[in-house]
Amino acid sequence: MLPTTCLKGDYDAIFDSNEARTVGPLSTLLRELRLSMEDLFLLHKVPPTVAERLLRETLQALAWKWEAVRNRQAWLLAILERKCATSEEAAEQQPWDGLG
Repeated sequence: MLPTTCLKGDYDAIFDSNEARTVGPLSTLLRELRLSMEDLFLLHKVPPTVAERLLRETLQALAWKWEAVRNRQAWLLAILERKCATSEEAAEQQPWDGLG
């Protein structure tokens, strides 16, 4: 697991809104991993808008596979790490045309 930096950033709204929409064990898991997930976003320089989409996709996939996943914390962080790395690579490959 990644060390937590305890940095408060632009990701607060993402986690607050997702925690408000989830209940039960998934909500608990979100609270437990919040700092580690925020560290992943910061490490990969994922903008908050992209981070929200990646987190939502990952949580939906976990909810779908909930019973089949033994170590949900490790699974969630591994999938989110892969999505962040893929998102970072995709952003680097997009050509810049200066039209912003």
